Amino acid sequence: MLPLTGAYLNLSINSLIGWQECYRSTYDTPFDLLTFMTTCKSRRFLVACHPADNKETLTLAAVARLEDILQQCSSINDCRNELKNGAKFYYVKDQAWGFEGRPKVRN
Repeated sequence: MLPLTGAYLNLSINSLIGWQECYRSTYDTPFDLLTFMTTCKSRRFLVACHPADNKETLTLAAVARLEDILQQCSSINDCRNELKNGAKFYYVKDQAWGFEGRPKVRN
């Protein structure tokens, strides 16, 4: 599977070799953990976003293991997860889910 680890800027959809989409939503829809856990059975995940009018390039993306992408925090202000392979994921139930990192630029 490519890419393997870390965070990326401007990642081409064509570069996603071996990846299969298992969950999609928009920012105005709350993250549905139950649906995610039922439909996504992998151990490694790529989480990404792109503008609605550009389906060829992921603006921001990051790859991590399941236990890292759902690393729970008690609150968004009290999230001290560590940076692993260039990305740090956070999850606050019913409030926020995302990541930050030091992205690599890919085309």
